[in-house]
Amino acid sequence: MAMHLRMVVNSAIKNKKTTHKKMVAAKIISNGQLGELRSGQSVPNVGLETLDQIAKHLKMQPWQVLHPDFDASAVPSYSAEAIELAQALDAIGNGRVKAWAYAVAMQVLSLNPAVMTLFQQATAAAPLPALPAPADTPSPSPIPAPPPALNS
Repeated sequence: MAMHLRMVVNSAIKNKKTTHKKMVAAKIISNGQLGELRSGQSVPNVGLETLDQIAKHLKMQPWQVLHPDFDASAVPSYSAEAIELAQALDAIGNGRVKAWAYAVAMQVLSLNPAVMTLFQQATAAAPLPALPAPADTPSPSPIPAPPPALNS
């Protein structure tokens, strides 16, 4: 497992996804541990928290940096717009609305690239209007309210 972690870290540095200095400056791993890991001369004692921080820094999941069959070079990089969309969808509080929004987003993302280009041109020329704020009114209760008390 440590051998694969070494390969992933060295590959990320080689492909300019990060640098040795950036990883040390971000206090992800000490300079000595990173040097040991990258050289392969010894296996540094890397704890779960450090492993998690390395994975996050490389925009991966911890299991991905350890799995010997995982090809880190095949991990897609996402645009700032895609990340912003994912964060906006995750922020939707209503589960039903969130599921609907994800379904719509997936349909748009799966469109033919030529259709996507037309869509982008159309929305750039005339941006979509903002969605109205949700109403603060509670949904009607299925149980009827009791009749008012009689004054006698």
